[in-house]
Amino acid sequence: MTWLYSFEDRADLAAARTGAQRLGLSLSQLLCESHTQEKKSRQRKFTYEDRESQDLKIQITECDEFIRRALERQAAYHGETVEEYIIDAALAALESYEETSFLDPQTGDVLLDSCELGRYLGCTVDEDASDPPPSNFTRIPVPPGAIVENC
Repeated sequence: MTWLYSFEDRADLAAARTGAQRLGLSLSQLLCESHTQEKKSRQRKFTYEDRESQDLKIQITECDEFIRRALERQAAYHGETVEEYIIDAALAALESYEETSFLDPQTGDVLLDSCELGRYLGCTVDEDASDPPPSNFTRIPVPPGAIVENC
């Protein structure tokens, strides 16, 4: 089976390869088995469940009138104070980034984000594939000139 990904340019491909190497994997291993790195990581990530116990306080020290008005209207719509609205937005962003980040197993530093792994195009499935993906996965032929790495 061949999984097909597209990168904007060779620099993006090189950056993805470098990120995979920092995780101790080849790019093809990371794309084929991205869950394996997470199993190895000893670092805990911020999740939705952590929102209940969070202790984040903010104070707006400076804000122009345009941004203040936008924050006020959105906070009011959501039934929150501006500070509550900002905290909720920050924690939602944090949860999202944590979910897509690959962490260094020792330090917990972000080594790579899954958005840096190209865009999934589809796959080709060999007739004798032992574990083919579900039929709803897009099947496409390998385009001419594609860089193919084996897992």
